[in-house]
Amino acid sequence: MIFNCTIRRIQQGRSTEIAWWVVSEITCNHKKEQKFCDTHPGRISLFNESRHKGADRTLELSMEYQNSPEKTAAILLSASLFSRMGTRNRYPANWPPYLTIKVVADMAFEQWDGYVYSWHPSCTFVLPKINDDFNNDEIDSLHALICYLAEEHASLLLTYRPIAKKFVSERDPFIEAALTKNSKSGNKAKRDTKRVWKQVILLKRKGLKS
Repeated sequence: MIFNCTIRRIQQGRSTEIAWWVVSEITCNHKKEQKFCDTHPGRISLFNESRHKGADRTLELSMEYQNSPEKTAAILLSASLFSRMGTRNRYPANWPPYLTIKVVADMAFEQWDGYVYSWHPSCTFVLPKINDDFNNDEIDSLHALICYLAEEHASLLLTYRPIAKKFVSERDPFIEAALTKNSKSGNKAKRDTKRVWKQVILLKRKGLKS
């Protein structure tokens, strides 16, 4: 589930950072991250300056149990239920009774030795994307609820990807090639713009003389 992304950076602090990235923007973000680390070697990484602590905590737990698909699935289930059953959240009126679902939540936590305070009580949502419960039909059974949350997780992972940013001494070859190409294209565009401005200035000068 975790996508590894290598970035060249002068080692300061942790050698690995995690983040949720939109799937369609992974390559673009990777290039932006590398460019940022090249030009700001003393700063923390670009996409970690504004973070959602609840979703980041879910990532930390997923990293801890990434070699166990069963525990990873249980963590996602726990996160989905916490997002509706936490102290600051509104339990959906179209779900089965709260105490019934609490039993399911306790079972999910047991699968990975977790507990409700694995997330801070002040957190509301601990996933970057969840379903809009209040615009859906009534869920009248546990089977329907599990299917509903499985669809939520599928939609989440189609939209977002957990990223483990590993800071190393060398650039990723693909990113190196892409940045070099962009740099050459940018330099060519600057030269073309400079040449056009020279021509415009020469024409203006000729017009003044005539």
